[in-house]
Amino acid sequence: MLNRKLGVRLAYIALGVLLIGVFLFISRGPHISNALKKLILPELEIMTGEKVMAQKIYLNIFPLFVEAKEVKVFDDEGNKVMTADRVKGYISLSGVLRKELSLRRLVIKSSELFTDSNHAERVAESARKYLSAENRWKIKINVDAVELRDSNFSFSDPEKSYTARGSGLNGEILLGKSPEMKIRVKELIANIKDLPEFKSEARLYLVFKKDGIDIKNITLGISGSDLQASGFYSPDGGMANTKIDIVVDSVKKVFGLKQ
Repeated sequence: MLNRKLGVRLAYIALGVLLIGVFLFISRGPHISNALKKLILPELEIMTGEKVMAQKIYLNIFPLFVEAKEVKVFDDEGNKVMTADRVKGYISLSGVLRKELSLRRLVIKSSELFTDSNHAERVAESARKYLSAENRWKIKINVDAVELRDSNFSFSDPEKSYTARGSGLNGEILLGKSPEMKIRVKELIANIKDLPEFKSEARLYLVFKKDGIDIKNITLGISGSDLQASGFYSPDGGMANTKIDIVVDSVKKVFGLKQ
């Protein structure tokens, strides 16, 4: 009798493991991937106003997340705007009964971003319109945090005549009532009109408030020395309560000054 009960339990366990294995296999299969593409990619295109592609999208159950591989974004002229090896969203179902879908963390790995100030503003405006419009799915989507890993970027502002390139970017953005951004860039290269090329390591800690940006810390590392700044920036009043700690040798190296 004991052996029979043990055999039944083992059979149930084996069946459970088999069903879980089959489900995990199906969730990562081409049919699920194609279904997720048809569901997710059009919404991203509507939100950003860009063409969004992904080689594969799959759903993982334990832990619960959806991941896209080889993501590419193009503007309406076919220019490449962003690429990412992987984009992973960790899902929380705590608000499903309230018709809320929360992404506890959105992780973007090994991304390349190419944009300018005009393009960034167009995408931001498109996203604002999408989020303010009535959702056709009647579901509110929240993102708690965005994490960037091993990313690079290129940004330009034609009106202000400057460009910036960065590599080895890591950090996170906490999205709440007062969003916080903590970013570290291994190498930042900036070109500003009438000034020598600027190279440094950069660390930023910013808090975005209704009336401006609370600059907790900006640190530029140059040849082993640091240039630090903190304060508050307001679109109306400019910089206020600013504290800047400058290492003289670093400033001389930045602007090509002689000893």
